Amino acid sequence: MQILFLKGSSSIREIIKHSRYILPAHKIPEILTSLIRHNVVTILRENDIKYSMNFNSLLSFPRYPLYAKLVFHFYGKAAEDIILILFLAGKAYSSELLQRCLVLTTDRPRESTSYIESLVSSLETLVKTCVLKAEIPKTFKTSQDEVNEAVTSISISKSELINNLRAFAARKKLMENEGLTTASAEFKDITTGDSWDLMITPNIDTIEAIWRDKLICQMAAEKIDKTAGDILSRLLCIATAAGRNTQITSHESGVISRTELMKSFRVVPEFFESYMSILLGDPI
Repeated sequence: MQILFLKGSSSIREIIKHSRYILPAHKIPEILTSLIRHNVVTILRENDIKYSMNFNSLLSFPRYPLYAKLVFHFYGKAAEDIILILFLAGKAYSSELLQRCLVLTTDRPRESTSYIESLVSSLETLVKTCVLKAEIPKTFKTSQDEVNEAVTSISISKSELINNLRAFAARKKLMENEGLTTASAEFKDITTGDSWDLMITPNIDTIEAIWRDKLICQMAAEKIDKTAGDILSRLLCIATAAGRNTQITSHESGVISRTELMKSFRVVPEFFESYMSILLGDPI
């Protein structure tokens, strides 16, 4: 990273040449692969393949704990588990990602049917609302036209993922009963290579939009009161869950009906209409 920061985009030969006193040459491809996986380094295809730093991605690293809390606030605990594991991995197949959630989360019954279904539903919601990007594995990409058509109609295969996770949980339990540990090889998908198993990566642009929404809610609470902040928070949560706030400039951005908003409360706050009038008349 120091070489790319000082010299800018560089070829693999240049990187090896300038880092020969710091790192052994055989380690450099492994390190580059890891940095590319986390989108810290991007590949530039010119006359020669070069590698360049992605400063936007690098600057977002310190905010990952904050982003995880925001995902928890808007989507729940299972979604937070998913995003935390994905931040650590950089990118992962959907089955591998959920398997790691089963293994690495320790504060609930990990192999329970309800938690497995919650993980799969949360992954589907995160993809649909563009918090996560889902890509078709390169193995199944044939032509550019077919790829573009497939990406626009992408969907999570819930039944395949649930079956996959149940099989993984059963295998893991059997290993534990036999006194074996879950090795890293166990994360390998039981059905690796199937077209339904999508490559998942975090969408930092959408997560930052959620952060913006949270700051708006805090501003409303400070400027008016906590009830106004709660109303605005629920409105933005509904918009996020419905995928209506990912494009700020669209006419549908944040469009929520009054009925939808009122249904989100167990008890509608006193003076609800007055609060709505204040919020609608405020530049916030």
